[in-house]
Amino acid sequence: NILVTVQGFIFKSSEKRNLKIINRILIEKKILAKAKNIGVRSDEMVDEIKKINPYSNLYFHNYPFNIPDFFKTEDDEEIYDLVYFGRVCKDKGIEDILKVVYLLRYEKPELKVLIIGAVSNSYKKNLFKIIENYEISNNIIFTGFLKTQDEVHSLAVKAKICIFPTYHDNIPGTIIESMYLKLPIVAYNTGGIPELNKNTYCVETVAKKNIESLKNKVVFLLDNSEKRYELAHKAYEEAKRLYNNYEVKSKLIEIYKKINN
Repeated sequence: NILVTVQGFIFKSSEKRNLKIINRILIEKKILAKAKNIGVRSDEMVDEIKKINPYSNLYFHNYPFNIPDFFKTEDDEEIYDLVYFGRVCKDKGIEDILKVVYLLRYEKPELKVLIIGAVSNSYKKNLFKIIENYEISNNIIFTGFLKTQDEVHSLAVKAKICIFPTYHDNIPGTIIESMYLKLPIVAYNTGGIPELNKNTYCVETVAKKNIESLKNKVVFLLDNSEKRYELAHKAYEEAKRLYNNYEVKSKLIEIYKKINN
């Protein structure tokens, strides 16, 4: 009696399909096709799994979450305009962020964007070429990988906005953490992200790869501190409601009991 809980879908990746990724996709689809009981956390996940395995039993539950120890306050100095934290790759929208900065290079020449996360040397070289061609070197600050979550969060709260235009994530940890950190969020309406707005509108979303809309949302929030505050506090309350570790534990135990009866 096994519960297969899905975090995301490898087959949605737009990374270059080498043998390793192809094998991972084959294994992923084989597991999903055979699994009798599958844990999901969004309607988008349900739609994707039903295409592969229409006869599986689906159980909604969130994941246990390492809740940040603090959140952004009015006393925190806002050194950065935007922050991105997570794995640095094309699929997470990092190049789209650079395009936004490029479009704003004259309108907001002092714009500061903090990028936190692991990145391969080859991809980092590619990004620095883009930054150089866009002439935005003074606007971008790379920290690279930071060892602890507290280090990441202590820097992230010094930004006005979290920007995370991921192409195909379900509900990324970066967005949940930002909700708990009281950081207003701008993201693409991909995966399960729009579902965060079901109860109350708390995450600003735009259509995937619509750089102009992404830029406009960023400008709107940078120029509107009251809206940033409103979004951040709504997101914080929604995160507490959705990602309560005690309730997550209780739900998982309930599911395990149901599967084993």
